[in-house]
Amino acid sequence: PGGGTNNITGLDVSDDGSYVFMADVGADRIRRYDMSTPGDLSTASDPSNSISIVTDTNAIDGISVATGGGYIGFGDGGFDHTWMKKLATAWDLAAGVASSGSTDRDLSSLVGGTYRFVDMNPDGTKLYVIRSNTVYELNMAADVGLGWVLGPLTLS
Repeated sequence: PGGGTNNITGLDVSDDGSYVFMADVGADRIRRYDMSTPGDLSTASDPSNSISIVTDTNAIDGISVATGGGYIGFGDGGFDHTWMKKLATAWDLAAGVASSGSTDRDLSSLVGGTYRFVDMNPDGTKLYVIRSNTVYELNMAADVGLGWVLGPLTLS
């Protein structure tokens, strides 16, 4: 949709179809496009609502927005990190990240290898990543240590 993107590596659509969020690794930004007709990408406006992710990662890999728009999750396949950012205002990237409630998980010491971010559960407390044909469910709740909620699920 529109212009202004360099290299899209993930996208997610809001619950009501009003917004599409895109991970733009070429510009080190996550962008939000407004869709004047919900769910219709041909009506998406150019992104004026975005947030820089350059301080977090240069290789953003995947993106997911939690139900209600309060959290945005993304991964960094190159550096084995996964982030969950609490937005200051739901759905609004321009308002920035809240002063608390965001989480960064370094996955490199858990299993090793390169992870790919997949998705987030509806309330933003769990992120799902893939490594070597195995899906992992990661607990992102701020009050718990790094750990898997459920063991890995190996796909065959």
